[in-house]
Amino acid sequence: MKEENSPEDLLQGVPITAPFISVYLIKHIEGQARFLIIKRDREPYKNIWQPVTGRIEKGEKAWQAALREIKEETGLTPDRFYSANFIEKFYDLKNEVIAHCPAFVGFMDNDMEIRLSVEHSKSRWVKADEAIEKVVFTEQKKAIAHVKKYYIDDTPPEFLRVTY
Repeated sequence: MKEENSPEDLLQGVPITAPFISVYLIKHIEGQARFLIIKRDREPYKNIWQPVTGRIEKGEKAWQAALREIKEETGLTPDRFYSANFIEKFYDLKNEVIAHCPAFVGFMDNDMEIRLSVEHSKSRWVKADEAIEKVVFTEQKKAIAHVKKYYIDDTPPEFLRVTY
């Protein structure tokens, strides 16, 4: 019979960290909610479609990183901004960690022009089903469905609104 694991044994394994953010930008076009997806133009993950993503810098809050990444990657500033109340999780093979990634939702009520960073080659405003089809990562697919249900089909709760 195998002995029970000691507390030290239970601390072994893959570390868990939360260094990244994701942002789902939404704009209503011709009465329909559309998600912004952007195509990566650099490794890793060159040529995949994704939402705005990025790394949290030292001293930054996750929501601050999200707003910074929106500006850096698209040139946009959302008119309304929320915690998505959703955490994406994935195994980061390169860094040997399980990453937890807080997601955010930004609503674009204005007609600002998208100015992509050099990290991306294309952008599209697409319906939720097309966004789910285009993104690669399972958790991003789940996040889009979650955002559609709770932020588009329903009114987002004000207590999740980020004021800045």
